[in-house]
Amino acid sequence: MSLIPSFSSLRESMVNMSRRFPAACCFAIALSIALIIMVIVEEYRGVPIYYCTAAFLLSLMLALWNEEYHNKRTVWTVTAIAHILLLIDAIYLWNLDLARFSAVLYIARAAVYVAFSLGILFLSFYKEKNDIKSWNFTFRMIVALVLSFIIGGVMTGGIEGLLSGIQSLFNIKIDSKVYLIVSILFGQLLPMLLFLSRVPSGERKHDDTIIASRFLTGTTRYLFIPLVTCYMLVLYGYLARILFSWELPKGTISWLVTAMMFGIIAVEFLLYPSMRSQESKTFERWVVRWFPILALPLVILMTVGIARRVGDYGITVNRLYVLTLNLWFYAVCIGLFILKARRIHWIPLSFGAILLLTSAQPMNYCEIVKLHFKQKMAETIAQYQPEHLPMNRDEFSTWVNSLPEDVSDQVYDQLNYLNDFYKGQTAQWISDDVPLWRSSRNNNTETFFYETTANHITIPEGYHRLVTNGEYDILSSTDNQNDSILIAASKTSLNDSILHLHTTGINNEDLFFEVNLEEFRRKKAQGIRPIYYTEKERGDSVLLYFERLRISHDYDGTCYVDSRVNVFFK
Repeated sequence: MSLIPSFSSLRESMVNMSRRFPAACCFAIALSIALIIMVIVEEYRGVPIYYCTAAFLLSLMLALWNEEYHNKRTVWTVTAIAHILLLIDAIYLWNLDLARFSAVLYIARAAVYVAFSLGILFLSFYKEKNDIKSWNFTFRMIVALVLSFIIGGVMTGGIEGLLSGIQSLFNIKIDSKVYLIVSILFGQLLPMLLFLSRVPSGERKHDDTIIASRFLTGTTRYLFIPLVTCYMLVLYGYLARILFSWELPKGTISWLVTAMMFGIIAVEFLLYPSMRSQESKTFERWVVRWFPILALPLVILMTVGIARRVGDYGITVNRLYVLTLNLWFYAVCIGLFILKARRIHWIPLSFGAILLLTSAQPMNYCEIVKLHFKQKMAETIAQYQPEHLPMNRDEFSTWVNSLPEDVSDQVYDQLNYLNDFYKGQTAQWISDDVPLWRSSRNNNTETFFYETTANHITIPEGYHRLVTNGEYDILSSTDNQNDSILIAASKTSLNDSILHLHTTGINNEDLFFEVNLEEFRRKKAQGIRPIYYTEKERGDSVLLYFERLRISHDYDGTCYVDSRVNVFFK
C-alpha cells in the first residue's frame, strides 16, 4: 500500500469536500476574494471578514447537523432563516457609522463565533448517550485544524521566501501586496479547504472506540494535574491568610480561581477517555472525582472578591461577565461531582449558551450597564441641574467644579466609561470637545487625568503633518527643581510616520519638550485643552497636543507621564 496519495485520490478528496460542504467552500473562497480586493484597493473593512467567517462556520455547523437530521424540509428552513439573519446583521453593520462601532458590537459577534464553533463540535451528537463519539470527533477536528494551519504557514513562509530570493538575486521589485496575497491564498484559503477535507465522516465521525492516549494521560498526570494542584495550594494558602487576618480578598483573586477552574475542566476532558476505559488508575479517578469539590471553597472566595469589587466600584461589563463566570463555576463543580464526570460536553455547551444569552443583542450585559450608567448620570443631572444641556467645555468645567468631590469623581467615571465603552452616549450632556480630565492627590502623589470625547484630530493651521507615540508608555522622569516635565524624543525616530517619545538620558540624539506643571494646573482649572509649543534645535516649530494625558507628580522629586501625545510639525 502506497503511503503517498495519488493525484486522482487528492482530486477525489477535494470533489467530495466540495459536495459535502459546498456553502462552506464558497464562503472560504469569498473571504479570500474579499481580503485580496481590500489589499489591492488599500481599503480595509471588517464587516466582509466578519460575515464570510461567520457564514463559513454557520454553513459547516448546519451541514454536519444535516447529516444527522433526516427531516430535510426542517433542515433547509433552519438553514435559510439562519443565513438570512446573518446577512441582515452584516448589512446593518455595513451601513453603521464607523464612529458608532463599540465594544458592544464586538462582544456580541465574538459570542456568535463561539456559539457556531461549539455547534460544529457537538451539535451532531446531541442524541448520544455518552460523550465518547463527540470526544473523538472533537479531538480529530482540533488535530485537523492545527495541522491544516501548520501546512498553510509552511507554504506561506516557503513561497514568500522564494519571492524574496528572486527579488534579491534578479533585482526584480515585487510589490508588498504580492506577499499579502500569498499570505491570504496559502495562509487562509488553503488551511480552510484542507480543514474541510479532513472533517471526519461516516464511521470516523461516529467512532465510539475509546481512544485512551498514553501520551495525553501521562502529560495530564505529570504536568497538568501538578500545575492545577499548585494553583489550589496557593489559593488555599491565601484563603487561610485572609481568614487569619480577617480581611476581604483582593479582586485579583478572580483571575487565579478562573485559571484554576479552566485547568480542572481541561483535566476532566483530557482524562475522559481513560475514565471510560479500564486503563485509568486510582489517582486519576480520585482527581476527576474530588478536584471539583476541592475547588468549591475557592469559587466561594472568588464570589467574595467580586462582591467586594462591585461594592467598592459598582458594576461594569467586565464585572458582570466575571460574576456570571463565577456562578457557572458553581454549576460545573456541582455537576461534575453529581454526574461523576460521565458526561462532560454539557460544560462547553452551557458556556456557549450563557455567553450567547448574555452577549447577543438587543439586550445584553453591555446594554444593561449602559442603561445603569445613563440612569446614574441622569439622576446626578436632575439633582445638580446645569444651566442647559448639552454643556460646552466652559460650562461643564464650571458645573463639575461646583459639585461635591465624590459626586464629581462619579461624574468623571460615568462619562469616561460611557465614552470609552460606548460611542455617542454622552452627547445629551456634553459636547464632543469637552475634555474629561481631573486631578487627584494622595500623601505624596498628584495625578492629572485627561481624556477627550473627540474621535478625530484636526491639524492646526500652519502645520503639515501629525505623528504620534504609543499609549501608556512612561515618557520621562526628571527632578522637581523647576516643577516641570521634560519629554524626550530621539532625533533618529523623526520620520514621516511616527515620533517615538520615550524615557532617556541626556545625549546629543535627544530632544526635550518642557511642560510646566503650574501652567498645566491653571489650564486644568480653566478646562483648557493642554497644548504646548517649543523650538527644536534646527528652529522648526513643534506643537504637542495631548489627546490623552495622565501625569503623576511624586513629591519626592519625580514626574511620570502616561499618555498619547500627538506632535504636529511645521
